[in-house]
Amino acid sequence: MLAGVRDHRLRCAVCEEVIGFYEPVVVLDDSGLRKTSLLNEPMLVGEQVAMHHDCAQSADSTPPER
Repeated sequence: MLAGVRDHRLRCAVCEEVIGFYEPVVVLDDSGLRKTSLLNEPMLVGEQVAMHHDCAQSADSTPPER
């Protein structure tokens, strides 16, 4: 990536892969854990902790500290 260019893609906090627009995503925010997608909430890129649904469901993944 170019120096000084910020990556605005939403990445999974567990596997660090990019979360696709249509993929189910689990978000940890001030209201707790909730399920959504970038299709429903295109402005999710930000300070929230986000995980692929499958990553959040895996037995050895726990939501990281914010």
